Formats: sequence, structure tokens, C-alpha cells
Amino acid sequence: MTTRMSVGFVALMLLTEAPAAGASSLLRKLLRIAGLTAAPTTLRAPSSEASGEIWSVDVAGGESQRLTATAGFRSPVFAPQGTIYALENDSLIRLATGREVVVAAAPGVLKLVGFDTQNSGEVVMLLTAESNASPLAVLSLRTGRRSTLPIDAGSDDERLMLAQIRDNTRTYGDIRLSTRTESRDGVTRKIEWTDVYFQRGSTSAVNVSNCAGRRCSQPALSPDGHRVVFVKALP
Repeated sequence: MTTRMSVGFVALMLLTEAPAAGASSLLRKLLRIAGLTAAPTTLRAPSSEASGEIWSVDVAGGESQRLTATAGFRSPVFAPQGTIYALENDSLIRLATGREVVVAAAPGVLKLVGFDTQNSGEVVMLLTAESNASPLAVLSLRTGRRSTLPIDAGSDDERLMLAQIRDNTRTYGDIRLSTRTESRDGVTRKIEWTDVYFQRGSTSAVNVSNCAGRRCSQPALSPDGHRVVFVKALP
């Protein structure tokens, strides 16, 4: 009698915990993406993914360089080996020396979330609202195949993770990348833009983009922690 009750109790527990296990699996996958954290600091309203030129800045030296000859790019991310990927219109592209290489079609993609560090051949993407019932998908670089990642709308943890994905702030260990609104008085009106800030530990955040009137956003940190890439919108 005791054995039958124990087996029934275990079965009930397994049925009860099954949905939570699926949610935990998704969160574990997202937390393997550089820049995402289980305990984000402050989150603002979702930011729009403006397109522009992709720039890179050396954190130590402060020297910046433009990586794309034209505008029209958004959402740059580093692969685990250091290669930069981004979106251009409806395509996923890889930045090569002096050129951009189309890797796969990416219609309906709002931004790149990042690469799964346990599977560098997969990139997680945030989809536009009308693309699919789930806002997240994973794309295989090997096959070009896209598969959705089911989201539990009732999970507070998953809603918080989605808010973090939509935001510009990223945390890499003790390094935090964020954006701030800057302004100055113009001839006829106040001019506003955003800059990218780099902060290590408890030190003061440093403006690393210095965009001076052009909107800069969507920062990502290289795997070695030496470079930050971001998008600089056209004037």
C-alpha cells in the first residue's frame, strides 16, 4: 500500500514539474548567450532597432573604426570565436575583411539576440510581432533552418528575459554596456542622440562611442572583452 502511494505521488510530482522543466530549459539556453543575465539591473522600455553603420571601438585605447562601407545594418553580435554577424534588411550577414557576406535569409527578424555558447552554429533571434506566435527563434548557420522557441506567457522569468532581450543593456560578468541619451542646444532646437557606455565593476561608466549628434545603440562586447561594436545611425 505504501509503495503504490509513493509511486502515485512521484508520478503526480513529475506531471506537475513538466512545464517548469521546459521553461527552465529555455532560460538555460538564453543564459548561455553572452550579455544576458538572470538578474538584470535596470530595464527601460523596448528600444527600436534603428539601422545604420556598424562601428567598433577598442575599449582600452578608445580608437574607433567603421566596419561597414554603407548604412542599413542593425543588431551586430559576436560569435564565440569573435566573428561579427549582423542583420541587413532581411538577411543575416557576416562581416569579413572589407566586405559583408550573406549567410542566410532572415525575414521577419527584429534583432539578433546572440549565439548559444554551447552550439556556436546556432544564433537566437527576436522576431517581429507579426512573424510568429513565439517571439524567439533559433537559426542554424549550417542548414539555414529556423525553428521557434516556445515562450510561456505566464512565466514571470521568461517575460523578464524578453524585456532584457529587447533592451540595449548587456552584462558580461563585471562589465556592463548601456546607452544614454545625450543632448545639446542647436540653432533652432535641442539636439538629442544616444551614446554607448562601458562600465567595469563599480568604476564610472565611460562613453566609448562619442557619437556627437548621431544616434548610437545596440552594443555588444567581444569574447575577449577588448572591443565593443555598435550601430551608428545616419544623421
